[in-house]
Amino acid sequence: MGAKCYQELVCWQLARDLCVRVRAITEYPAAAKDFDFCDDIRRSARSSPANIAEGYRRRRPRQFAQFLKMALASIDETENHLGEALEARYIELVEYNDLLVLVKRTRIASQRLLAYLEQCQDPRDRSRSPRTRRARGQ
Repeated sequence: MGAKCYQELVCWQLARDLCVRVRAITEYPAAAKDFDFCDDIRRSARSSPANIAEGYRRRRPRQFAQFLKMALASIDETENHLGEALEARYIELVEYNDLLVLVKRTRIASQRLLAYLEQCQDPRDRSRSPRTRRARGQ
């Protein structure tokens, strides 16, 4: 049985947890002074769960897959910013490694859902004959 709402998606739950953890980092005194860093990492971390939620609502596998690809890009961007946080000593190595585990889990869950969606056929495509799809440029 599929998810009844986007909050039931494991990838959304993990992305949301990552977002919460990132927000906590931006409140650390050393990081809070770096406004550009805080803005960049908050935006990338917020983007992942937002794209998953928006894609879920599209109700078409192909459209949902596009939003998951954007979420995955934001996960990678967040990972990059976490590296910057470590280099700038906003976070310690132990916290960085913990966050990388969360990033990896979020990425894997999102990739698995993406793989599933990419194998799904859009119901609208099944209802059209191959001739109709060619005529419409699909």
